[in-house]
Amino acid sequence: MHKLIIAVALALGVAPMAAAEEWGIALPTSLPGGKARIEAPLWAVFTDVIAPGDRYRVVNGTRPGRIALIDLPEDQKMTRKTRRAQAFRAENGRIYEHLKAMEDGPAPLDLAGLLRREAANRSADRADLALLILGDPTQLMPDAPSFSMRDESGVLRIPSDRHLSVGLQISPWGLGLEGSAGLAGIDVHICPVGQSARLSPAEDAALRRFWALYLAARSGQLASWEGDLETCFERFAARRTGPVVEVAANPHDRDLVMRRVGHQTIETVTGVSASGKTVIDGVEVEDFSLFADRSHPTLPGVDVVTGVRYAPEEYPKRYQLAWCYFSVRRNGTEVKFDLGTKRQGKAVDPLSSTVQARRAAGIDLSDVEAGARACQWPNS
Repeated sequence: MHKLIIAVALALGVAPMAAAEEWGIALPTSLPGGKARIEAPLWAVFTDVIAPGDRYRVVNGTRPGRIALIDLPEDQKMTRKTRRAQAFRAENGRIYEHLKAMEDGPAPLDLAGLLRREAANRSADRADLALLILGDPTQLMPDAPSFSMRDESGVLRIPSDRHLSVGLQISPWGLGLEGSAGLAGIDVHICPVGQSARLSPAEDAALRRFWALYLAARSGQLASWEGDLETCFERFAARRTGPVVEVAANPHDRDLVMRRVGHQTIETVTGVSASGKTVIDGVEVEDFSLFADRSHPTLPGVDVVTGVRYAPEEYPKRYQLAWCYFSVRRNGTEVKFDLGTKRQGKAVDPLSSTVQARRAAGIDLSDVEAGARACQWPNS
């Protein structure tokens, strides 16, 4: 891996007078295999990747805080490895002390806390930051277990998109003082290790999508998601700017829930108010609705939306009403097609469209029928 990073540095043409750049690496307090896997590439970043004028930070990703800060002077002498090693002996000593204390074990991260800290300490005039994060991004919330990415049995759960649009006082996944521009100019390279390296492809994709959305909501970017450490370090050294996946929040995902990947049943984050009423998203409710989207089979860019309304005390065994629809926008006008409704234990009650509505939307009857087949009705 050391040779690969050197090769990347040479390909980049690292030179003393190159434009100043900012680099950061977050390390967990433990790692499968201990420090053996990362000691050499970490040293290679210091000796072969950062250039005179650059700023390089190493931070604790498990308990967010600084381990070492290196501001490399814009001095021709700093291109010599021995000179820079001598000048920053104390800082490298602190990095090595962290590595020496690193146990062979899981690689827990407080990833949300780490990113909030980065946003809070970032000034508007700072250079773009390449941030490499090593560890397990399936984050636990010891103080708020209902929001943990693993339930009591260890099963993975992903926060719904709704978490990203609420305040931090409602969800620990929500937006805090960092604001929607807090991570602007930061390219994040995540190297999932530990238990997250053993996820199924569907679970890995769902977890990657969430963190990409989390970063995008704060104007940051997920530039790498790579479990192979050699490749992850290589992408970081090359300052790849991605994004590694194109994402957009689902506007119909309106409920504050933690979802098991590949499961229809979800756990809704609820509570009970002093008056005994059910509380969802901080509001007393008489009922709530869940929504699911599916791409329309024949109309590009159109989603078929299925909604299901529940009484909280009957969720998830019994629902009150399900409905399905899709909308088509033509010439600035939105035409909605209601496809049907369904009640518990009853057959679907289909709804028909008019010729005038189809003509206004520029579609035909076969498009409506295809949309109806894409509805995701409850099984009962």
